[in-house]
Amino acid sequence: MRSREEVFELCGRTLEMAAGFEAELIFEAGEKALTRFASNVIHQNMQQYTESLTLRILKDGRTGRASTDRFDDRSLAAMLQTAREAWAADAGCGETPPLPGPQEYKSVEAYSLRTAELTPEMRAETVSRAVARCRAAGLEAAGIFSNDSQQVAVANSRGLFAWHPATLAKFSLTAADTDSSGWASTSNVDAAALEIDSSIEKAVHTALESRNPQSLEPGEYTLVLPPEAVGDFMYFLAWRAFNGLAFASGRSPLSGRIGQKFMGDNISIRDDAYHTLHTGMPFDFEGLPRRRVSLMENGIAKAVVHDSRSAAMCDAVSSGHALPMPNVWGPIPLHLVLDAGNCSLADMIADTEKGLLVTHFHYTNLVDPMRISITGMTRDGVFIIENGKIVGAARNMRFTESAFRMLSNVDMLGGELRLVGGGFGTGAVLPAMRVRNFTFTSGTEF
Repeated sequence: MRSREEVFELCGRTLEMAAGFEAELIFEAGEKALTRFASNVIHQNMQQYTESLTLRILKDGRTGRASTDRFDDRSLAAMLQTAREAWAADAGCGETPPLPGPQEYKSVEAYSLRTAELTPEMRAETVSRAVARCRAAGLEAAGIFSNDSQQVAVANSRGLFAWHPATLAKFSLTAADTDSSGWASTSNVDAAALEIDSSIEKAVHTALESRNPQSLEPGEYTLVLPPEAVGDFMYFLAWRAFNGLAFASGRSPLSGRIGQKFMGDNISIRDDAYHTLHTGMPFDFEGLPRRRVSLMENGIAKAVVHDSRSAAMCDAVSSGHALPMPNVWGPIPLHLVLDAGNCSLADMIADTEKGLLVTHFHYTNLVDPMRISITGMTRDGVFIIENGKIVGAARNMRFTESAFRMLSNVDMLGGELRLVGGGFGTGAVLPAMRVRNFTFTSGTEF
């Protein structure tokens, strides 16, 4: 990929062409490589490099935007002309916040040469270990092993320049039998730090132990949820509840309700790009430094995140959470952290008289934005807990549940935090939890 100096030169050359306008540039480059496998064989190897430059020009309350993936002077001039035409056609309906000047950023180490240099042969060797273990257990293996490199730069005509490189390696495995399956995933900036062997064993063990599942009646259950099962609820909270534009427009359940209680006393949530488990960049797509923001403290709503547009609407200041402008989504917290408790997953199971252990959820969708009510299904292992012990497996079930209600019914929190989901700068750092009165609405076919 390009060096910092090469990106700086490209941005400077483009900004000179855009003289006469306020101008903002976003440079993005990424090298994505993956090995995909199913039915115990590798069926895809892929490596792709992409890079793009997006120009936004502002003048007299109007905005124009255009992009290119070619960086010779002729292509840059064509991009500028397209942006000029878009600017001329803009109705200029709203106030455009001014571009920021130079900023200072905290250092975030999110790049590993070992990840960037991971080869198809190295990925294949890891996949072969997973397949061999599944075959030995009479299971079929499917999954992905990927290693990605990325760099993002933001520059503008007021002298701002921000640049951030990052890598991410991710391995996921589904081990399947005729009536059961198990799943595990691990991700890290450094491929050498992936928990490969433990993930393979976890997926295999879950598949073997979830054989011969029994059907359960719909209703309310006590659930023990590992961090991966908590993640879906956090993503919808980030998108709809903690979004500054939704908040300013009255479309967030927190609109006009900062200071009110939404969750249990043991729930505190913040957005923190600088947490050691996150892989995010230290600035947003306007080039502003990302701030740590306390969103919920002991269940009480404290704040939402802002970009310059939503901040102006709320008479606030940007918290450094802008997506590329212009956009319809508004600012989103991409680095959620839910504070840990002091117990383990095993403690939760041992303390549960009757309940279920859920591996993770899938096919989740939002059905009520103002309650953050979500529907979805369990997947890859549901286990019956009786008198503090796992006594069998259950068939998958469909749920409909409010994130606020769920997080009001948490009575145990895990002491270990894990990064769940997400690629660059996304995901959530979460503990396991035990939840009372979680609503399952029906069984599923699979």
